[in-house]
Amino acid sequence: MLASGMSAALLCVASTNTFASDAEFGVWAIASATDVLPGSEERGPWRYSLDAQYRFIDDNRDFRQYLIRPAIGYTLSNGVQVWLGYARLKTARNNSRSAYENRFWQQVNWRVGELLGGTLSARVRLEQRSASTGDDIGQVARVMLKFVRPFSGASGSYWIASLEPFVSLSDTDWGLEKGLGQNRFAVGIGRPVGEHLVIEAGYMNQYIFRDTVEDLSNHLAVIHFKMNF
Repeated sequence: MLASGMSAALLCVASTNTFASDAEFGVWAIASATDVLPGSEERGPWRYSLDAQYRFIDDNRDFRQYLIRPAIGYTLSNGVQVWLGYARLKTARNNSRSAYENRFWQQVNWRVGELLGGTLSARVRLEQRSASTGDDIGQVARVMLKFVRPFSGASGSYWIASLEPFVSLSDTDWGLEKGLGQNRFAVGIGRPVGEHLVIEAGYMNQYIFRDTVEDLSNHLAVIHFKMNF
């Protein structure tokens, strides 16, 4: 059931991207850290995370985004994690005034089960977004499925594939439109480097649905430095 459902979703994304008529290329660089909260037990349920991102799209005005996102999480007895967090996002373009977003968010992570020799996990996030270019607060729901399968052997490396649609639950005066806003599909590999660092690298397609102009398909090289303590 899970395998067939995920296959259908991936086919849907692939067919949508095939007909995209506007495309850009770019790079996303991400650094993140996760650890138990100071003063907690070594394996206690309370954790924190922090990630910083730089996003560059090579369009006519050199689209650039900077993001910082702290969060606090708690692991329940069944392994499910709940998180509360905040994100600050800056968007800059050449010859344009920078725009800023504040995003408060709530998230649930859980392990779905084994699939095709790997592990399927899920993440549901609800964001409350406000922007410097308007007054409204927008609600955005994000649902990610992530599949991880180890390489054969003892290298510790693994394959990754993920799918994440974004659904806007309300319209705003600064650009959000109710409905499916974008979809992210990514594939790549991860490899441990030392005791606490993992590097994940790969390709992401960010497909953005637009009503008044052609949809946009961003082709992105992504590298993620993940520190886990």
